[in-house]
Amino acid sequence: MADTSANSANSYSHRSSIPELDSSLFHEQTNPWLLNYVCAINGHPVPNLGGRFNYCEIDCRDGSELLTLAAANPDGLFFGVQPDPGFLADAEALKADSGLKNVSFLICSMGELPSLNIPVLDYLAMPGTLSRVDYDSRREILAFTARCLKKNGVVMASYQTPHATLLMEPIVAFLRAAADKDGDRLENIQSGFAELQFLREQGGAFFQLSPMTGAIVDSLRRFDPQTLDMALLRTPPQPHYFDEVCRAMEGIGLHYAGSLPLAANYTQLSVPVNMQERFSGIRGLRFCEAWKDMVRLPFFRRDVFIRSTPPAPDCRPSLPMEMVFGSHVSRERFAFSFNIPGFPTINLDGPLFQKIADALAGNALTLATLLADPAFAGFGEGKILSALAWMAALEQVRPFAVCVKNQDGDAAPFKLSSYNTACIKHRLSGQAAVVLASQTLGGGVTVNQREALALLAISEAGPEDAEAWAGQWLVEHNIVGNGSPDAPSLSEVIKCFRDDRRFLSAFGLSARV
Repeated sequence: MADTSANSANSYSHRSSIPELDSSLFHEQTNPWLLNYVCAINGHPVPNLGGRFNYCEIDCRDGSELLTLAAANPDGLFFGVQPDPGFLADAEALKADSGLKNVSFLICSMGELPSLNIPVLDYLAMPGTLSRVDYDSRREILAFTARCLKKNGVVMASYQTPHATLLMEPIVAFLRAAADKDGDRLENIQSGFAELQFLREQGGAFFQLSPMTGAIVDSLRRFDPQTLDMALLRTPPQPHYFDEVCRAMEGIGLHYAGSLPLAANYTQLSVPVNMQERFSGIRGLRFCEAWKDMVRLPFFRRDVFIRSTPPAPDCRPSLPMEMVFGSHVSRERFAFSFNIPGFPTINLDGPLFQKIADALAGNALTLATLLADPAFAGFGEGKILSALAWMAALEQVRPFAVCVKNQDGDAAPFKLSSYNTACIKHRLSGQAAVVLASQTLGGGVTVNQREALALLAISEAGPEDAEAWAGQWLVEHNIVGNGSPDAPSLSEVIKCFRDDRRFLSAFGLSARV
């Protein structure tokens, strides 16, 4: 079963249905609340996010993801390290326009990291960084991590693996050649994908080598062109095996705490059923992960490491009672049956799963509140935690940053936060998705252009006058055709938001959470 996952958040701009909070909306891999959950389900201590925390991203690219995290977590202090200030012009402009105060961009080469003056860190993110830098830079990054990460601090390192490189590299080289043509680079990348699709449909020899070649194209296409360009095209990435990265982290006192997506942490969801008995006899962490990678053939790994002692082999996960769980799925859209290639049908049977869906649909509650709810009396804490783990791994519920307040959505007018208002105004043109900051999720939520304009209109003019305001805005900014033709009309999107105010509360996009 090839793992062809990419950052699926970027596929949200192609939705053609009425807005629905689902798992494809969220920028997951750098979200501190999700990183905490990965640590917790694998028996590691969870950093306390109740007060102020320090977060750093090494090689933060254009800074957009870090801005989103900072706006979504006002109690955190965020630092982005970027060797090239030219990448940060847009981020600095958006930071200034939004008044965001808890994020700083530090212009610093990897060689200058040892002298960088920065507070001790609770979180250190390296999204793709290890695959973008050379050996000497990786050594400096490890030294910086050893110096700055506090006890129980968490590192997220995502990197390209060699497992699919032989098939992926010709596709990446093709897209790189397309991007380098005269004209707009991002449009050239889209054109390159169109040519790949033509070659695929017409039986080009490369696409006859393996079904994986088409899957690779589909996976890469889920990235927005700018992210793809920065991650893979401008600098050919250096692939790494898990064993290599894990040894390097262990060398500075960090231990493997788990991986993303959440399903990768469970044998039942990451190893096909016909291989599970054999896998159960495999010993040794690095060998187990190497074995799984031979099964899954991941293009990228997204691994979490923690500065703590490894848990005992028989350690049971212990989740803090203040941990918040919520759902981005409306009650009627919850799924309880899943068909995954190589696995028998997974059915979440029984009343416990139904009751969790009832409690968390468009909502978020602390674990303590859930366990105290009379609706769960008689199930027992162990069964409830197990059910939550299954539903989280299957992307029906997820860790939230805070509980959802104003659940009925009609206690006060909806007003976007200053950051989200500025973000929409900066990004609202063309077809590109817009990533907004959600204080309920503690991370980013992606909306398409029409949804972004609908949210801005409701915030600026109120729900009754939103459609007229949005129409005038389009005229004033000379924007035509805001969205794909098969998507809901702007009026439909506004009506959807207007009729379901709880939906807006669950988003957590307003000035108040």
